[in-house]
Amino acid sequence: MRSQRSIGSHGRAAAGRTAGSATTCAAPEAEISIQPPRSLTQASPSFRTVLPLTIDSPSQTGDGRTLTLPCVTTTALPASTAVRSTWPASRGMGDGRSLFMGYLSWLWDGFIVGSRLPQKQAQQAAFGSAADAEKRHLLWSLLPDLHLYSMRPKAQHSRMDSPPLYRRLADHYLAAIRAGTLEPGDKLPSLRSLMRLHDISLSTALQLCRAMESEGFVEARDRAGYFVRRPRRLAIAPMEEPAAGVAPDPAQFVGIHARVSDFVTRRRQVDIAVDFSTARGSPALYPAQALRAGMMRLLRRQPELLTTASPSRSRTPLREAAARRGLRVGMTLSPDEVLVTNGCIEALNLALRAVAQPGDTVAVESPTFYGLLQVLESLGMRALEIPTSPQTGLSVEALEMAIEAYGRSIKAVVVVPHLQNPLGSVMPDSHKERLVALCERHAIALIEDDTYSELLDCETPPRAIKSWDASGNVIHCASLHKILAPGLRLGWISAGRWHGRVEMLKYAQTRSNEELGQWAAGEFMNTGAYDRHLRRLREQLRQQRERTADAIAAHFPSGTRLNLPPGGLQLWVELPDRLSSATVFDSALQERILVAPGTLFSNSSRFDHCLRINCGWPFETKVEAALRRLGEIVCEAAGGTGTRAPQAEAGATRRRLQSTSASAA
Repeated sequence: MRSQRSIGSHGRAAAGRTAGSATTCAAPEAEISIQPPRSLTQASPSFRTVLPLTIDSPSQTGDGRTLTLPCVTTTALPASTAVRSTWPASRGMGDGRSLFMGYLSWLWDGFIVGSRLPQKQAQQAAFGSAADAEKRHLLWSLLPDLHLYSMRPKAQHSRMDSPPLYRRLADHYLAAIRAGTLEPGDKLPSLRSLMRLHDISLSTALQLCRAMESEGFVEARDRAGYFVRRPRRLAIAPMEEPAAGVAPDPAQFVGIHARVSDFVTRRRQVDIAVDFSTARGSPALYPAQALRAGMMRLLRRQPELLTTASPSRSRTPLREAAARRGLRVGMTLSPDEVLVTNGCIEALNLALRAVAQPGDTVAVESPTFYGLLQVLESLGMRALEIPTSPQTGLSVEALEMAIEAYGRSIKAVVVVPHLQNPLGSVMPDSHKERLVALCERHAIALIEDDTYSELLDCETPPRAIKSWDASGNVIHCASLHKILAPGLRLGWISAGRWHGRVEMLKYAQTRSNEELGQWAAGEFMNTGAYDRHLRRLREQLRQQRERTADAIAAHFPSGTRLNLPPGGLQLWVELPDRLSSATVFDSALQERILVAPGTLFSNSSRFDHCLRINCGWPFETKVEAALRRLGEIVCEAAGGTGTRAPQAEAGATRRRLQSTSASAA
């Protein structure tokens, strides 16, 4: 049996056998970064076995002898996780490898493989010199008997890439809470017990408990310890599924421009203290210093980037990075098939102009991003709203009914499969595949807006809809606006069979994008720093979403509904008793709080009782006070139903909001 090379971000080392029978046991997730073969369902970083050490090369020992050591424990772990205190009495070998005399161990290809033996036996088994252990053949000779699958780690793997120890332990306990192993009311191990169980310091144990407390899953009780609790956000009822069995109503196709214009005009007339209306992250969430340093290096190497007009078909690092990262989501693209645009909104504009004409009908999700409705109205096209699930996205069944009802008048379907704006839904792969097949069968262009997929709380990215496209019928649009550099306004489009037409439309409309930003962003995306940034961004947004949802659960009246999406920048909130979001918008604006009313996200009035709340800003005192005041406004608008705050508390909240705004200014 030979080494099988399969790397996973949260994998395991493989296990071995004892005296003729294979055995496996569960492995601590934090210690190992390698993935076992599919045939093994469990794994272990350590195991006990009769260990024959075969040296069959005369050049190593001179006699090709075989040694058998009785019942020892063998361990494999990434070298980056080993500390000197773990492996005592180490001897360096001068070339990056080491032989540890406290245990019989080899450091090879970034992994330590060792046999845990008493000191004397380890020294006796070292074959007299460090050079013996240096030979790669010695490592491979262990594999047939140990079933140890040791392989090279990812090139970018380092201790910087993994979360800190307290975070990994917190995730371990949170997984147990979510699985029901630990239930509300159960007591967590004491700090002293945590220190002993996990061999951690008091500081790490405190960080672990405080991290879970800040996320609402545990509470500290005076002189009693930490106890599991149910976060307030989980007590809010989820939003109901739409009625997908009813054919879409085409009665209203226009009118969004007037509503959006009124919204924009009114917000410009007020000095906004807290803005919950935009799906936008705080500037502090993005790697400004790294991008600035990258631009400075570029300008030293290529100062002409500022003074030379960009060629229309320049092959920039951004196009190469977009094509390369497309492989992760199932797309096979050439950099020449990637056309850089001014954000995703221009990509959508180009896609719609390429596949439809004024007067044509375009199917969209309902609710949907109001910017898309504006684009359709400006192009003279009609939006046909398709019911959309808060969980699984656009209803393929409802779309099929619409196609049967309106036939060839539907020229395109626009869909956001991952973290749909504003619902936050994620379309399952089976729905994506059915959607691609349906549009292909009826010769309807399918436009995929993939702006938010990198914000999903998962290490494995979801498959793009275009990954099922075999004929070029899917147009894929994406952007860095939400995930890396809002100020650069960079997006791209891969237009399939319409690539040539989109290229000409882009040339006629805005010519080429400037190149400096493309080079800086593309070079950053081609480094491990980009993935580290995305991990930090996702984690920060997760905390901000959960704290925002907790605040809504605490301060909004009973009957409020929302879904907590698995990623992204916003929450979609349904107000109780179909309370008008326009009323809440008016009252909140007087308090210098800006929200996005549901009327912006549909040409109809069916979402008038909803709000979109942005979670992109750090959850600071000002944000918390604004959410408290917003809850009071909703209670007042609902006629005092639910958990309305006393008037004195409402006034105090208003004063806190004003004082924090003044200090921020």
